[in-house]
Amino acid sequence: MRQRGKSLGFYHYAGGGNATAEADYFVNTIRPYLGSAVLVLDWESYQNSAWGDSNWIRVFVNRVHARTGVWPLVYTSAAYLWQIPSDVRARCGLWVAQYANNTTTGYQTRPWNYGRYGEAMRQYTSNGRISGYAGPLDLNYFRGDATQWNKYANPNGHTTAPAPTPAPKPNTPAPQPSRPNADNGVSVVVRSGDTISGIAARTGLWPVTAWSVPSGNINRIWPGQTVTYRGSGTPSANTGTGTRIHVVKRGETLSGIFGASGWQRVAQLNNLANPNLIYPGQQLRY
Repeated sequence: MRQRGKSLGFYHYAGGGNATAEADYFVNTIRPYLGSAVLVLDWESYQNSAWGDSNWIRVFVNRVHARTGVWPLVYTSAAYLWQIPSDVRARCGLWVAQYANNTTTGYQTRPWNYGRYGEAMRQYTSNGRISGYAGPLDLNYFRGDATQWNKYANPNGHTTAPAPTPAPKPNTPAPQPSRPNADNGVSVVVRSGDTISGIAARTGLWPVTAWSVPSGNINRIWPGQTVTYRGSGTPSANTGTGTRIHVVKRGETLSGIFGASGWQRVAQLNNLANPNLIYPGQQLRY
């Protein structure tokens, strides 16, 4: 990447365990790249047992800074910026995810709500398309140039050891059919163009939040990976649209249940005037 003149960054997806231990693991893992890559804490709800605990964020970023001299960016949805403490926001750049809609889009230099929160970077879609990749991608815009990016990566101008030579890229295994796992889950090998909501529709296994993926983020899967269903559903031979019911639980959202690429179909199927308003106990056909 750097040999091609590309800027580099690494993010740690918060698991919600011991914040100091997670920060240490992150620093130890990316140590060869310190000073040349931007560091990021990815703060999301999925598989994050500390979700809602603002102090967890504080402990993590303070630990990273204590060990590296670098304040990491903090990534989260605009709806949850309130979880980031004011002292963290004063020291760390923000990477804000906020989408105007779910329409397929390409690269944008002035996305919707650009700079509204004083963010360093804005993620403006999870349904982006760029040349060279066949499926949906998260697209982002950094509000600065290479010099400013490098300042986030190396605020004190310290030199670092060169990065090790990357290992050869492994061959992507051919997709395999769904198969039962040892713990009675159902495992599926991701195909090109797959999304978790697409896999859920294909197998009849919902909600999407019951799927476990290697990255920890159901919106980030790649061909060849194995994803596993951990819910109570069973594979259905009849996966026709509208034949199944999901009862909404407290705290659920339409996109959280059916995924970024599945919620619109369900909203239309259930004649939802406002997809942002669903209620506990409500029955949704899918």
